[in-house]
Amino acid sequence: MSRSTVPTWVFALIAAIFCVAAIGMFAIGRNEQTKSAAFMSVARSATGRFVGYVMWHDKDSGLSSRTRESAVPEIEFKTEAGQTVRFAAISSGNTMFEARKSEYPVLYDPSNPSRAQLDAGLDTVFWIAYAGALLMAVIAAVFMVLWVRRLQA
Repeated sequence: MSRSTVPTWVFALIAAIFCVAAIGMFAIGRNEQTKSAAFMSVARSATGRFVGYVMWHDKDSGLSSRTRESAVPEIEFKTEAGQTVRFAAISSGNTMFEARKSEYPVLYDPSNPSRAQLDAGLDTVFWIAYAGALLMAVIAAVFMVLWVRRLQA
C-alpha cells in the first residue's frame, strides 16, 4: 500500500495494540519476579545428585487435549532436617543440567521440601518477560511516531 492509502487510525491502532502487549508482558514479568522473590525468601540450599530420569506428563497448551511425555532428570537431596527428597528438575534452569555432574545446587522450601528446583543462579523467566515488554514498547513507540508524523502531514 502506498502512504496515501493507509488510514491514519491504523498507526494509532497498531501502537495501542503494542502498548497493551507491553503492559501485559510487564505484568507477567512482575508476577514471576514476585513469586520468585517469595520462594527465595524462604528457600534453603542443599546439594543434590542425579538419580535417573522420570517421565513427565505435560498437557499441550491451547485447545488441544493431548499430553506430551518427556524424560526429565530426577534429583535427590537431603534437607537440613535429614529428610531425603526427590524431585523432577523441570524449570527454566534445566539448560544447566548435565548428567555427568555428580552434584547439583538445589533450592527448596523447608516447609514443603518437595517444592524444590535446581539453583541455576538467576531465574530468567521474569527477565525474558521484561525484555519482551521493552521490545513491545519500542515497537509501539515507532508506530506512535509514524502516527504523529501522519497527523502533522
